[in-house]
Amino acid sequence: MSFKYLKQIIENIKKLDSDVSSYTKTVQNPFLPSIAYVNWALSMMECGNFEEAEDKLLSSTLMAHQTPESYINLGVLRFREKNYYEARKFYIKAIRLDHDNAKAYCFLANVLTEMNEFNDAEKKFAYALKLEPNNSDIMINWGISLVRQRKFEQAKEKFEQACKFNRANFMAIYFLGLIDLELGDIEKAKEKFEIVSSTVPEHYEAFYYIAYINYKNKNYNQSLEYALKSLEICPEKSETYMLIAENYMNLGNAEECFKYYDLGQKECEIGYYFFISWGISLQQFEFYEHSKEKFYKAIEIDDKNELGFMYLGNAFYRMKDYDNATSTLNKALEINPGNIYSLEILGQIDFDRENYREAIKYFNLALKNSAKAVGNYAKIAQAYFLEGEMEKAKHYYQKAVEYQPEEAQVYIDYAKFLIEQKDYEAALKKLQNAYKINDSDLECLNLLFYVNYILANENLSDYNIESAIEIAEQIEKNYPDSFIYNEEKQKLEARLDSKSKEKQQ
Repeated sequence: MSFKYLKQIIENIKKLDSDVSSYTKTVQNPFLPSIAYVNWALSMMECGNFEEAEDKLLSSTLMAHQTPESYINLGVLRFREKNYYEARKFYIKAIRLDHDNAKAYCFLANVLTEMNEFNDAEKKFAYALKLEPNNSDIMINWGISLVRQRKFEQAKEKFEQACKFNRANFMAIYFLGLIDLELGDIEKAKEKFEIVSSTVPEHYEAFYYIAYINYKNKNYNQSLEYALKSLEICPEKSETYMLIAENYMNLGNAEECFKYYDLGQKECEIGYYFFISWGISLQQFEFYEHSKEKFYKAIEIDDKNELGFMYLGNAFYRMKDYDNATSTLNKALEINPGNIYSLEILGQIDFDRENYREAIKYFNLALKNSAKAVGNYAKIAQAYFLEGEMEKAKHYYQKAVEYQPEEAQVYIDYAKFLIEQKDYEAALKKLQNAYKINDSDLECLNLLFYVNYILANENLSDYNIESAIEIAEQIEKNYPDSFIYNEEKQKLEARLDSKSKEKQQ
């Protein structure tokens, strides 16, 4: 041992004596200086004095009686700084001091998870649990590691076991809620978040997710109530401001909507998606020029952000600036060639320009890239119809009703095509399907009258005459001034009167 190193130890001991004297004024009966120093460091960490806490922890490692807690908490500090290699070294030192320290194994597993060394992490979690079989915190940390690997069912099992070990462990219930949300069972998720919010009234995340679930269910007023509670507890979360603003957007309240975007920008560190949301809301209220500013900011933050280019392209499209829309949407496709919305808007631009072949190409690409893009069947059908290719148009209209049997408009569009083809009986069936889905659609009701009127003329059928007049009266009663076939109705009524007089004679 060099004299220089020995001198350093002596100086450290002198410093420890001084520091311990100070610490005994605030901590009663420190039975070992190293433990006292750890406790002192923990109190500093709670106050946010991380540099001083580190100094105390490093000092404790130079004492005769070392404690693994010193190294564990040094690991926590390094973990907080995302210096995972150093954190791992400190946790390993803690384990060398105490081979049966479950906390050290658990924390080591956490840092291995962050380093994507998942297999080693699993072994460390398993060993920590072997040391303390009923420790719910180990189960929770293990579950979080599995969530990181998107092994949701296995993670769910760990959180459920944590709940068995400790029924009051709200963290396990909270993470179970997150997994239910990830797996799409939002009602079960909501139940768990409600348990957490009632157990821990300051748990702003639980309030936030209840608000989020209500938003997804289109319960915008309820969503606002919970989101505002979350914001009251934690005013630094940008997602909460965004959720509140989007609720006001859907409620049609532009003033409150934009107020919360402004507040979020002032109070929080915000990312590109905050500006995306802001821009979408501006588009909702048809402020397309202002929306462009927000999308440009989103792109400025992240120029690989396909959403920014996609929505900016949509703003140009809405303003009928087709050239800028096309170049911007193509940038989105450079980042992600499967961006469905960009493909659909490009298709719509070509459709508007009457470039139907190009439009069909884009609509087909959207269908190829997403099974959910079934709305494009009707667009392709319309494009083929305008191109004069009736067989292909009919084929795609049939596809449209096959893939969207719950959409009234799809049946109405198909019926309009069949009317053009003078296939009135087939058109009537499609309109009857649309009527079953939405019996208040005015376009459908007027077309139902018209088709019955045509069939009445062709077949001289009293049934079609009576059906047509009944529909006309329904429109006139429920939607004044919305019936568009008054002359035709008068002709049918005249025919009924004539037939009635003939019967009387």
